[in-house]
Amino acid sequence: MEAIRVSHPERWWFARAEDLPWLVNPDGWNERPRWADRDTRHWAEIAPIVDGLARALSAGAYDVEGGNAVLRVELSTLEETDRKIVRSWFQPWQAPSADPWSTTMSDGRHRCWNSWHAQPSALLPLSSALFEHTDHVHEMPAETLRYYRDDAATGLATMPQEVADLAPLYVAELRRAASLEVPDDTREEETRAASSPGRVLPNSPAVESLAKRIADLLARRTVVDADDLRSPRDRDRAATNHQRHQREDPSGPAGRERP
Repeated sequence: MEAIRVSHPERWWFARAEDLPWLVNPDGWNERPRWADRDTRHWAEIAPIVDGLARALSAGAYDVEGGNAVLRVELSTLEETDRKIVRSWFQPWQAPSADPWSTTMSDGRHRCWNSWHAQPSALLPLSSALFEHTDHVHEMPAETLRYYRDDAATGLATMPQEVADLAPLYVAELRRAASLEVPDDTREEETRAASSPGRVLPNSPAVESLAKRIADLLARRTVVDADDLRSPRDRDRAATNHQRHQREDPSGPAGRERP
């Protein structure tokens, strides 16, 4: 018997082929297998073993060591490559990864497709794509944390009951994620600014002080005469025209004698 360790069993759920209707033959796009040995693997032997492990994990029929679920399984009847396929199913960052509301799968499309092709009724274990980020929740900015929380809430609202019944630990973890409190964006922004003294935030005292200074400068600004905005050539031309007008019309305001 071989021990299969499953990290964080609460981050797993269990799917039948009909639960992922969007999953099509991943080799169908270019009509050639991505893995050259795809058709020589014994999927009809792999699928029932993975199915048995999924059912044991779903039922809680496992030992617990260091927070990990430990499943016992006989793999001696499989070829070494097929044993590696079974082991990889439960390895971090190698496991088939998706959620019930997903429309794509980052890892495991070939394993799932070939297993269901060999045994259409198989129940397969899937690692939650959402919970890949759970260990970093405390580091998430408010906007990212809000997406994380809302995804969990959406998952709970749309999950078929038969899927939920097979994964009570996963459902409990979704409920915890959906109830997370998201810090106020403004407060978080102010906290970040406190650690960045050179950064100025909208509506902050620094901005208000700057606005008052600008208003004061504008209020004390002297009016610039339009002549000052002209080029030297334009000012000379205007002066010449003014003198000519004075000679032609001495009765103008500048040419009148004082009473």
